[in-house]
Amino acid sequence: MILKKAGLTDKDINKVSIPQMPTRLEMLQNGKVDAATLPNALATVAMMNGSKMLDNSHNLGINPGVLLFTSSAIDSKKSEIKAFYIAYNKAVDFLNKEPKSAYIDKVIEDGGFPKQIEDTLKLPVYQKATPPDKKDFDDVIKWLTDKGLIKHNYSYNDLVISEFVK
Repeated sequence: MILKKAGLTDKDINKVSIPQMPTRLEMLQNGKVDAATLPNALATVAMMNGSKMLDNSHNLGINPGVLLFTSSAIDSKKSEIKAFYIAYNKAVDFLNKEPKSAYIDKVIEDGGFPKQIEDTLKLPVYQKATPPDKKDFDDVIKWLTDKGLIKHNYSYNDLVISEFVK
């Protein structure tokens, strides 16, 4: 969506998989790649060092976060999954209520982020876990199908189990 909004197509892009986010940032800053998809904290560092942001998921009204569990876990660990979501939502409440200074050192340390972002890092208002919007789900399935990444046309009910996040 970001590429499309910027007037680019898949043909304009040579995608390279760089799973480690700090490595992705380093490659961008050293001119080894022309662009990168980065989480907010690293995007802030990149922009502090002269990179330009094309857009972000918040501006596009999408939430790229996904939590997945295997079928066997869903069948055999229902109470653990429910407990996970309760803890997740408590963490959201904490992050939204407490000042950034109460946890930023831990975020930087555990996230492997450079200390220099502490003062400039702008964190979002975090959202409690909810099932994905059906339209967003359908858009993702269409995109995956169009790209040939999946062959089966999954329905919302095939993949989304909302009982854990009610």
